Amino acid sequence: MSYRPRIRTKLGVYTILLIIILLIVARVTGKGPHTLEVNISKTYKFEFKGFDSFNIEEVEDNGDLARVVEKNLQGVEGTFGIYITSLDGQEKYGLNELETFPAASLYKLILMAAVLKEVQDGNLQMDQPIYGQKSHLTEALGSVDFGYKEAPENLSYTVEEALDRVARISDNFAAIMLSEKLLQLRVSRLEDNKLLVEMTKTLGMKNTVFDSDPIVTTPSDIGGYFRLLADGQVVSAKVSEQIVDLLSKAQINNRIPALLPSKEVLVVHKTGELARVRHDAGIVYFTTEEDNEASPEAQINQPKKGFIIVLMSKELKDENQGIEVEAQLTKDVYEYFRLEQRGRK
Repeated sequence: MSYRPRIRTKLGVYTILLIIILLIVARVTGKGPHTLEVNISKTYKFEFKGFDSFNIEEVEDNGDLARVVEKNLQGVEGTFGIYITSLDGQEKYGLNELETFPAASLYKLILMAAVLKEVQDGNLQMDQPIYGQKSHLTEALGSVDFGYKEAPENLSYTVEEALDRVARISDNFAAIMLSEKLLQLRVSRLEDNKLLVEMTKTLGMKNTVFDSDPIVTTPSDIGGYFRLLADGQVVSAKVSEQIVDLLSKAQINNRIPALLPSKEVLVVHKTGELARVRHDAGIVYFTTEEDNEASPEAQINQPKKGFIIVLMSKELKDENQGIEVEAQLTKDVYEYFRLEQRGRK
C-alpha cells in the first residue's frame, strides 16, 4: 500500500518534465510537434507533418534503403524526389515522393498511353502518317530540337515512327506532332482537348498537372504509372506491352541503366531534363539467360523480379553531378535488392 503514492508521484514528475520539454521545443522552433522540419543534410530535406497526414499505404519507410539513398545524396546541392518499390511490393521507400517537380519529358509517358489508346480504339493506325512544319514545331518548343538543325521544313512520320522516336531519343518534335494529332481527333469528335488530362485521371495520377507551366508531377505519380505498367494495366495488357517494348529501346542511358550489368537486367525507363532538372524513372527487371532470349514485350508476363525506381531532381547546382548520383544510387539499389533476393532463397 505504501508504494502507490510514490508511483503516482514519480509518474507526475515525469509527466511534468515531458510537458516542459515539449513546451521548450515548441518555443525554440516556433512550431508544434506536428510541423517539425527535419533537415537530414544540407542538400535535401523533408517536412514531417504528423502521421495523420502521411499515407502509410503509399510508401512504407525502409531503413536500409534510406541509408542507401542518404549515402548517395550526401553533399549534393539540389532537391531530390525518390520513389522505390520492389516489384513484389514487399519493400518501399520514398523521399519527397509527394512533392511536385517539373515533369520535363516524363509527360511523354502519358502521351504514349493516350496515343496507343486511340490506336487500340481504332481512331489511329500505327502506319498512319502525321505531319509537321519545322518552323511551327520550333515555335511551339521554343527552339530547334536536337538533331533537326539540318532537317527540311516539312516533316512526316508514321504514328509508329513518332512513338519510337519519343521513347528512344525523347524527340520533342515527334511528341508535339503526336499531341497535335490527338487534338485533331478530339476536335473532329467535337470533344474538348484535354485528352492528356483525362489520361492522368484514368491512371490515377492525381498530382500531375498539365495546366501549369511547366507541367508538374510527383515521384509517387510516376511510380504509380510504372506500377500499372509492370502489372499490364496502363490502358490494357496490349498497350502496356507496347510501352514496355518502346521504353526498353531508350538510348539516353546515362542514369538508371548506366552502371547496371546489362546481361542481368532489362531496363524499361524514361528520362526527363530541363535546366537544373534531371529525371529518370522506370522498371529494372532482373533477368536470366532464358529471359534475355525472349522479346522485351514477352518479359512483362514473366514472374515479377526487380524494382521500380523514380529519381527526380530540381534546383541542381551541378547537372552532371545529378546524373552521376542517379546512376550510382540505382547501382546501389540494384545491389541491395539482388542481395535481398539471394537471402530469400
